[in-house]
Amino acid sequence: MKFHAMQFDDLDEAAAFIAALSRQIAGQLSFRREGDTEVAAVVRGSGAIVYLSGDAFAAAERAFGALPESRVTGRPPATSTPVITSGALEPFGRDDVLRKLR
Repeated sequence: MKFHAMQFDDLDEAAAFIAALSRQIAGQLSFRREGDTEVAAVVRGSGAIVYLSGDAFAAAERAFGALPESRVTGRPPATSTPVITSGALEPFGRDDVLRKLR
């Protein structure tokens, strides 16, 4: 599976992005039936690299329009923290995401 990796210089910004995306995905029934909606992140210093599966990336484009620059990569590294998974699509707040990443 291909993922899109996006670099955020600020962890709070990454958490806010993931939280907003989680609310968009949780509100769309089509994502509840599909098995490839995943978002993970790796904290790097004061920022993070956010990994979006193809379905998650498409949802972000639909919801937010222009996205931060990304690069296509394989699966997130083993050190990444899964935040949104197909089996548990629920809306998160920024603080919820920060707790998962810290």
